[in-house]
Amino acid sequence: MVSSSIVSGSHLLTRKWRHSLQELDLTGHGYLEEDLAEALLNLCKESGAGSDTLRNDTLQSLNLSGTRATPHAVRDVLLSCQSLTHLDLSSCRNIPRGLDRVYHGREDIEGCLTDLTQKLQEAEEQ
Repeated sequence: MVSSSIVSGSHLLTRKWRHSLQELDLTGHGYLEEDLAEALLNLCKESGAGSDTLRNDTLQSLNLSGTRATPHAVRDVLLSCQSLTHLDLSSCRNIPRGLDRVYHGREDIEGCLTDLTQKLQEAEEQ
């Protein structure tokens, strides 16, 4: 049974394993927004000592269903993880309405990136 309490530590997992992670399922984990954002940023970074390059060619599947993932963090993942072919954003409260669903394949994920970027731009203009 998954605890619904708010926890931290997801960034430690992604920092350690980002170079080899092909699939990551954080479904329903109550990570703090800041912790989850840092974890997703770690996923984006190319492996290597001190690398700040936002690129990850290893991650293929990411399940964030029921988490507090932010639109900005998800956008960064989509921009940097070019091998991603499965993304689950269902029941993500911070993701704009209509985008909180499951995405299959690069074309579907590219569509999510386009729509998410547009929603973020609209929010900044208001």
